[in-house]
Amino acid sequence: SYNRFTKNFKIIQQALECYDIELHTSPKHDLMVHCPTTSILKKVSGSAFRLTKDKALHHGTLLVQSQLDQLTSILKTKRKIINAKGVKSNPSPVINQSSKII
Repeated sequence: SYNRFTKNFKIIQQALECYDIELHTSPKHDLMVHCPTTSILKKVSGSAFRLTKDKALHHGTLLVQSQLDQLTSILKTKRKIINAKGVKSNPSPVINQSSKII
């Protein structure tokens, strides 16, 4: 059957293959790469989707040259988060792709 997630991710994966970047899809619909120093999968792209009966709106990020220490600090919150309809955020280890893209 048609999988809207798979179709959108294939477009991104094919674009990054030009830079010899092999992406893997996590069960949470994140795009991951193997960390060169540890071979552990780390997140390079997070996604949000709005799905309807026959359409999918996909919003995503791609870490290219981010200051990861600042990113980690910003994503930590001390305030109680408002309950929403979306999927609860669950931070993952991240890595930049700047060495291959830039």
